[in-house]
Amino acid sequence: MVGQDAGWAHKVAAADRTDPDLTQELATEAELQAQAGRINHAATLLLWAAGLSPTRVQYEHHLITAATHLCMGQAWGRAQNLRQALQGCAPTARRDAVLGHIIVFTGEDPHTAEDLLAHARDTAPDTATRLLAGSWLGHALLQSADAPRAAAALRPVVDQLPPGNTSCFARGLLGTAASHMEPVGGLKVIAEAGLPERASQVTSADSPLLVWRGSLRTRAGRLAAGTDDLTTVIDRQRTDPGIPPAYIEFYLLAFAYHLTGRFQDAVISAEQSLLLGLVRPIMFGAR
Repeated sequence: MVGQDAGWAHKVAAADRTDPDLTQELATEAELQAQAGRINHAATLLLWAAGLSPTRVQYEHHLITAATHLCMGQAWGRAQNLRQALQGCAPTARRDAVLGHIIVFTGEDPHTAEDLLAHARDTAPDTATRLLAGSWLGHALLQSADAPRAAAALRPVVDQLPPGNTSCFARGLLGTAASHMEPVGGLKVIAEAGLPERASQVTSADSPLLVWRGSLRTRAGRLAAGTDDLTTVIDRQRTDPGIPPAYIEFYLLAFAYHLTGRFQDAVISAEQSLLLGLVRPIMFGAR
């Protein structure tokens, strides 16, 4: 993979003008990388493609698609760096959705973010953009502590999404919104996904949803089960390159340990969360 990456980098470095053929090659490879789950790498290829695009329309398409990948891959710092370029693009539903999501995680202007996301959801000509904007709108409303409106935005998204990581994100958000209105409401939402009761029996592909369930179980007082969910994901992160470590799992585990009186373990998990936050920018305040 490293050799292939270097090959693309050399081709891009050697290009001294726009190159429609290389642009198309990069875009095709980016699509393959995205399908394989390497969406941050796909974004890099698309940014190169944008820089070599012969037309403004192609440039904006590749830029917006790259930013979408970065947001979905939680590369908050890289996504934030594209904000000014996105603002210079012609307004489309996908651009508005991505720009609104970036504004949410900077924490600067929640009302503008919500307006952009709602407009993107309501005007999107394609299902993918509509569902993505709906997910991100629900997230924005949760950050504004408006659980009822968040749940209303997220329920139709969850009902339409196929299984997969995006579905995990939307279902987890809906579960969190429901838990604010009813202590066990979130667990009812997660139960709709049909996960096995024991964390060890949940497939690796469903590990993101296991994090949400672990958090909601902990909040509902099911501390042993919540801890089991979270530690299972963390153990998988050590051996499965498809499940990258993140600060949030350790933060949630620290909270669970604190509630069970395992204070030393809570401190260790909290420290690991902070270290990961330094290595990989956290969502809010990413600059």
